Amino acid sequence: MSAAALVLGGGGSRGAYEIGVWRALRERGEHFDIVTGTSVGAINGAMIAQGDFDLAEKIWSEITTDMVLSMEDVPGDKTPRDRLIRLGILAREIAVKGGADSEPLRRLLESVLDEDRVRASEMRFGLVTVRLPDFKPCMLLIDEIPQGQLIDYVLASSAFFPAMRKQLIGDTAYIDGGYFDNLPVALAIRAGAERAVVVDIHGAGMPHRAKELGKLELHVISSGWNLGSILLFDAENARRNMTLGYLDAMKSYGVYGGGLYAFEPGEAEKLEGHVGEIYTRLHELLPASLMRPVLRFRMLRALRAQYRGMGVPPQLKKDPRTPDTLPVGLMLAAAENAGRVFNLPPTKVYTAREFEDAVVRACGAVKPVDMTVLESILTEKLSAPQRMERLLEEADRIDRAHVAWYLLRLLDAENTALLSAAVALPGEMLAALYVKGLRT
Repeated sequence: MSAAALVLGGGGSRGAYEIGVWRALRERGEHFDIVTGTSVGAINGAMIAQGDFDLAEKIWSEITTDMVLSMEDVPGDKTPRDRLIRLGILAREIAVKGGADSEPLRRLLESVLDEDRVRASEMRFGLVTVRLPDFKPCMLLIDEIPQGQLIDYVLASSAFFPAMRKQLIGDTAYIDGGYFDNLPVALAIRAGAERAVVVDIHGAGMPHRAKELGKLELHVISSGWNLGSILLFDAENARRNMTLGYLDAMKSYGVYGGGLYAFEPGEAEKLEGHVGEIYTRLHELLPASLMRPVLRFRMLRALRAQYRGMGVPPQLKKDPRTPDTLPVGLMLAAAENAGRVFNLPPTKVYTAREFEDAVVRACGAVKPVDMTVLESILTEKLSAPQRMERLLEEADRIDRAHVAWYLLRLLDAENTALLSAAVALPGEMLAALYVKGLRT
């Protein structure tokens, strides 16, 4: 049987997502001969090689920034103000001390990593770091790491300079492996992998393109959701990301349906009946216009954009040419767009009916806000480019759910300003049309 690798990307506090993926892979009975990681992927990779799932899940469920970085006068992580203060303190640590001290992370790793168990694992472990001052990439498998120095090299792989201080091993300084390869597929290939599951958490580094990559059978798991700050560790967000990682992994194997959201088997297809009328309904309200092709293009681009983090589905890469309807295959995307606009949580598994009811409830729960400025932009005598520019500026100031709620009011009133609003705000307009379809 071909050798299989698990490849874990770097991304700081987003690493909780990888533990959720691991849970799904364990449930499916997936076996790996190799595990490679960069930065937080190296930390998680060592835990996976060691086989301590329960311990890894416990740590990530309780994680705080204080467990990773040592900074003076650090408040909690619970409010936006706290997080801004933390970022300010981190900026001071960078300017004055050359980065935050990762001594708490060392103590944490010393308490949970057993080097002998990692070395004896059936999974061959590897990591990436970068040596200074020559910026030489170091792609190291476990047998290439000196005995007794595993934690030193895991810390070296995770030293996200300049936010964190450089990691010294002897007299040599090292920094985060993401400066060379944030998704160490090339290292997995060197270890003998012929197929790989790659977990991309969209860290700050760059993936290195191996020449042999085309020969590797890849299964990529990533999220279309914002996984949060890289440098601020928060237990609540970590638990959310573990759930997202689990659901995204299960969706990638077809256990659940959906893209952004998870649906019980066979349920995602049931959403298509309502969404297929979107263009027809919109064109019934709008006069024939040369802007219709522009509107179709803008709506398709809005649907594509929501999947950018996880890879655009094949059906969204095709340019729809039919004049009045969304092509089959784009309908789920339009439904998920409505869920995103109205802030439906992506951390549960839905049936079609539950999802539709939740969208309608979320829209109905939007509290009215003053839309005077938006209304005046739609009624003023402006050129099309001027109107679009001002609509976009005003929409940036307002929550997307409120914008969609307002556009739904225009739809109900069959307002003639709809075309301008639809072209400028296609995602919000699609959400409003979806709700209107569910209510009729």
